[in-house]
Amino acid sequence: MGAINNLDLQKWQEDTEGHFYELLKNSFPKLKAENKWKQTMWHINERIIVCLVFGKNQIKFCFFNNPILKLHKLQRWSQTIYSQNLEIENGNFIDWQYVEELINATINYDL
Repeated sequence: MGAINNLDLQKWQEDTEGHFYELLKNSFPKLKAENKWKQTMWHINERIIVCLVFGKNQIKFCFFNNPILKLHKLQRWSQTIYSQNLEIENGNFIDWQYVEELINATINYDL
């Protein structure tokens, strides 16, 4: 990647993170941030719901312990905690309404 592409990637990540935090603040004010596994995890009542992870050329939204979701990748975080991941390549459109629906589905899933 050249310098301009790196700047574009950085801006895309910053814009995505900002939009994600606004979504959480406005639509899910009860979710609280907690640092775990070198990531900011958003939880409610000590139950991890979602996190945003940046990769080299992508981002992934990780939705925790909700087996009804069938997303791009299943990821284990510990022996009892896993996530279904929505992976989005650099520059691709993010369907924020879909992200919001996935957060709602995860919050409302009864373990």
